[in-house]
Amino acid sequence: MSKRQPRHCILPPDLLDRLARAGDEAVRNAALDTLQFDHLFRLARAEMASRLGGRLSRPITFGRIGGKPQRTIYDQQHSTSQSPGVVARAEGQAAVDDVAVNQAYDGLGYTYDYYWTKYRRDSIDGQGQPLFGLVHYGVNYDNAFWDNVRNMFFGDGDGQILTQTTAGIDVVGHELTHGVTQHEANLTYSGQSGALNESISDVFGIQVKQFALGLDVTQSDWLIGAEIVGPALKPALRSMKAPGTANPHDNQPADMDGYVDGGDVHTNSAEGYFSVFKRGMRGVYQHCSEKHLHRYLAEFEFRYSHREANGVDDKARADRILSGDDPDLRW
Repeated sequence: MSKRQPRHCILPPDLLDRLARAGDEAVRNAALDTLQFDHLFRLARAEMASRLGGRLSRPITFGRIGGKPQRTIYDQQHSTSQSPGVVARAEGQAAVDDVAVNQAYDGLGYTYDYYWTKYRRDSIDGQGQPLFGLVHYGVNYDNAFWDNVRNMFFGDGDGQILTQTTAGIDVVGHELTHGVTQHEANLTYSGQSGALNESISDVFGIQVKQFALGLDVTQSDWLIGAEIVGPALKPALRSMKAPGTANPHDNQPADMDGYVDGGDVHTNSAEGYFSVFKRGMRGVYQHCSEKHLHRYLAEFEFRYSHREANGVDDKARADRILSGDDPDLRW
């Protein structure tokens, strides 16, 4: 299996494993079912994603001004097929009776609008890529994920671990940001670079939510997945403000001092949170242009890949970059 582009899910496998071991029978069965589905598709997704090139690999075949998303929401009707199901709502169409369809449509739109408004980025690839949302995936499926190609899948949850995953604006922003990172830096999805990949998605995901709801940094709860968790994971999946406190199973260390060697990339993702709070909860992310966003991600791809390939420990350098204090990455 390629380690470069595995499946990006909002609910990590190590957390599902802990729920399967510690939960009651209903929670245990739901976690095991989700783990089984996730495993079945991980190889296929990695193979598909490995065929993709960078952002310059897609030819532009028509003039596009940008500023408007191209969304299509499909109803998977509880199928686990990777192919889009029945079209439930297309771009520009009115809201429908299905709440999940409308939430997915809005979430994709909020994410597109955030990146366009803040960075003049035309969709996740910067070239106007259409956004497809596939709702009602599987039966009681406890996850939501970006497939590294063009689709975002939404499970309905089992009601104990997760509820309707389309309700999380930050979840949509998080998953689609994996697509942005994929096109800009293609960070290796393991070790510290994989943790950074997840951290970036949390940072931009929460900003999409703040943008959509008109919240400033003092009004935000800085919780990831608060709108989609069930009783087993209340109140949220992760806390950016206080890592390790989001739910009874949260084992996320607060910073690099607690980095878990060999740990899941979600567990170690808090390594990038502190830059958001160091500068009055603004960080370097909110005030850089598209050019600087690309440079930022590309710099990390080089630094982390070089470090891990050569066994180089440059924690101080990483901390300076994350905090915005590195002299080579000022904008």
